Amino acid sequence: MVTVNSRHLLFLVGMHRSGTSALCAALNACGASFGGDLLEPMERVNERGFWESSAMVALNERLLDVAGVEWYSVTSAHLDLAWDAPQFENERRDALALLQTGFGEGPLEAVKDPRLCITLPFWLGLCAEIGLTASVCVMTRSAAEVCRSLEHRDGFPPGYGMRLLRTYMAGIVKHVPPDAICASYDRLLTDPVGQMQEFARRLPVAVNSDALLAAVHGELRHQTALDTDDSLITGALESIDFTAVDARIQSLYPLEQTLSEMADSLVYRGRELTRIGEAHTQALRTLDQRDAELAALDKRLQAVGDLHSQAVGIVKERDQQLADFGQRLQEIGDLHSTALQVIEERDQQHKYFSGRLQEIGELHTNALDVIRERDAQLATVESRLARCESECAALSEKVNDTEMQLQRIFGLPLLGFIFRMIWKNETR
Repeated sequence: MVTVNSRHLLFLVGMHRSGTSALCAALNACGASFGGDLLEPMERVNERGFWESSAMVALNERLLDVAGVEWYSVTSAHLDLAWDAPQFENERRDALALLQTGFGEGPLEAVKDPRLCITLPFWLGLCAEIGLTASVCVMTRSAAEVCRSLEHRDGFPPGYGMRLLRTYMAGIVKHVPPDAICASYDRLLTDPVGQMQEFARRLPVAVNSDALLAAVHGELRHQTALDTDDSLITGALESIDFTAVDARIQSLYPLEQTLSEMADSLVYRGRELTRIGEAHTQALRTLDQRDAELAALDKRLQAVGDLHSQAVGIVKERDQQLADFGQRLQEIGDLHSTALQVIEERDQQHKYFSGRLQEIGELHTNALDVIRERDAQLATVESRLARCESECAALSEKVNDTEMQLQRIFGLPLLGFIFRMIWKNETR
C-alpha cells in the first residue's frame, strides 16, 4: 500500500514559457507521473499539453487571489507573504486533501505550475507537515526567449515581460531550497539523455533513451535567442544581482516606454476585443436565428416523431398480425400436411378397395355363372323331381292298390293269417 511516507513529490518551478512543459514530457518518459486531471493542450501555445494539474493551478490562483495579486503582477511585495496566515486556511485544507490524493502512481510524482515560483513555500510547508518527501527542480531559459514567447502568447511588451521574469526569478531565489535540481532548456533540447541522467542520480526515475528522445520535441521551440540578445539574468541563482538587473532593465526598457507599450498593447487588444465582440454579437444574432430555425425544426421533428411513433405502433401491430398469420399458416400447413397424409392413406385404401371390388366383381361374376349353372341344374333337378313325383304318385297309387289287395288278402281268414305270419317274419 502506498503511504504518504513512501511517496516522493517533485515540484517543477520555472517562469512561464521557460520550457517546463518539455521537462515534464522528459520526466514522464522516465517514469514520473503527473496525475489524471491535467489541463488540456492549447494549439500554438502548448500543442502537447501543459502537464499542469488543474486542481493545483486552481489552488494557486486562489492563493494569489487571497494575497491580492495576479500571476502577471510585477510587484515583489507578495514574495514576502506568510503563507501560514489564517487568511489561507481554506486553501490549506483543500491543498492538504490534494497532496493526500497524490498525482498518479509512479515512483516519482511531479507537479508543475509557474505560479509555484511565488507559492512554493506554501506547498513545501504542507509537505513537511504531513511527512511527504519533496524535491524541487528549477527550469531556466534565455530571458530573451522567455520574453519573446510571452509577447507572442500574452501580448506583453519586452519591458513588461522582462520585469515579470525578474519578479519570478526573485521568487525562485527566495523560496527554492539550496539542494534544488537545476535544469536548462537548452541542455534538455540538445542533450536530453545527459540532462535526465543527472535527475536519475537524485530522483527515483529511470532513463529510457528511446522513450526520452521520442518525448522531447525540439521543433516545438518557437523562440530562439540571437547572438545580439542581451541576457540580463545569467549565472547561478544565488549570484544574481537584482539591483543591477533592475538598473539594466530600466536602461533598456524605461518604465515610461514599457507603460506606453503596455497601453498600446492593451488598446490593440481592446480593439481586437471590440472586433471580436462585434463578431461575437453577430454570431449571437446568427445563433438566435439558428435557434429559431432549430426550434421550428424541432417542432417539425416532433411532428415527424409523433408520426414515426404512430408508424412504429402500426408496424408493431402489423408485425403482430403477421406473427398471428404466420402461426395460423403454420397450423394450416400442419393441417394440410395431415390432410395430404390422410388423402394418401385414403388413396391406398381406395386402391385396396378397388382391388377388392375387382376381386369381388370377378367372384360375383363367377357366382352368377355358378348360380346360372345351379339354376340350370335346379331346373333339371326340378324336372326330374317332377317326373319322380309323377312316378311316385303312380307308384303310390300302385302301392295303395297293392295294400288294398293285401288288405283283402289279409282279410281272408286262413290265407290272411298265413300272409301275416310271413310278413311278420320278413319284417323282423
